[in-house]
Amino acid sequence: MQLFVLFAVRATTFLLLLTSLVVGSSLIPAVNALIPATQAIAGPARVGLQRVEDWAGRQLADWEAEPQRQHLSTQSAASLQKLAAPRFEATQAVMITSVPSGATVRVNAREIGKTPVTLKLTPGTYKVTFSRPGYRSASRTITVERGKAASLGVNLARERPSPPRPTPPSGQSRGMKKHDSKRDGEP
Repeated sequence: MQLFVLFAVRATTFLLLLTSLVVGSSLIPAVNALIPATQAIAGPARVGLQRVEDWAGRQLADWEAEPQRQHLSTQSAASLQKLAAPRFEATQAVMITSVPSGATVRVNAREIGKTPVTLKLTPGTYKVTFSRPGYRSASRTITVERGKAASLGVNLARERPSPPRPTPPSGQSRGMKKHDSKRDGEP
């Protein structure tokens, strides 16, 4: 089979070269003036050339696809999806900032890095969460659109310190004071 295809390709190549020579020479005015018969050959030669190119293209495509068909028939459907041509999805640069900087950034719960950071995201809607010790976490939603610049910034609020616990004077605990009062004769 391969030998036949090789022969067919070589024969087609030869015919293409010969036709190209005839068609090419018929397009040169000086040749047409010397050999008027080239004008009559040029039209049918162009049609024949197109037919040969179409046929050769189909043969080559079938020949290249045959081994893949045999190999693919033994694979699972999941594997076939992996072999499909990759789909190109344009990404958009998105600048993520915070005040103060150095906040941890999570996009859809996946940790990305620390602010400031520039991400490349495909168009869509994302939940961005900022966190930094000593500051309240903040979440924002950003919609990235194809061809439009995008950025997201947030001012993080300081966490309010919890009120201090009162400490007894001189380091004594409340339980000891109560115990001491019982010693002084109080019931």
